[in-house]
Amino acid sequence: MKSGQSDPGSDNYLHCLAVLPISFLGEQGDRIAELCNQSAIGDNYRNLFVSSTWVYPMHAYMALVREHMGVAVAEAVWSRQRKMLDEADAGAGESMESAFMLIDEALDMSSFRMEAASQFLPEVRVAMALLLGMPESPDYSGRNEGGHVGPRTTLATVEGCLAHCLLRARVELLAACSELFACNYAKC
Repeated sequence: MKSGQSDPGSDNYLHCLAVLPISFLGEQGDRIAELCNQSAIGDNYRNLFVSSTWVYPMHAYMALVREHMGVAVAEAVWSRQRKMLDEADAGAGESMESAFMLIDEALDMSSFRMEAASQFLPEVRVAMALLLGMPESPDYSGRNEGGHVGPRTTLATVEGCLAHCLLRARVELLAACSELFACNYAKC
């Protein structure tokens, strides 16, 4: 290992990798959700938009860690993140993990026909999965109640706004982390 580099297995390095997206989203998450808040979308979707601006970029970040640093490092980082989330709010880590599974299913291209899949951005599929699968969503499929979409708002409108929000949140987090992964690309 070169002088000045961190051992990818060291505790400090893993801690930094774990804290980076949490810190960024803690500072920027509400701003991103506000920018994506549409007047056509009712306040009943606010909690879904806020949690989605955490869940989706965190999922994308973990995919980058896994791709560039390996499965073992990604698992160690996720373990630390889950502990931090649970310390801040009991059960938050489990909720995040459940949301990650929804995202994984939405992004699984083997469940889509290729010609149909190429027409949709991944964020559109993820938005629908979160709309129907997150308990804070008015459209959560686990509820027996009728739809909560108002007369001016359709589920497609909410899905489109959420997809835009997800894309923006992912892009902003990954841009903030670009130096870390750029160094990895260049084999610093």
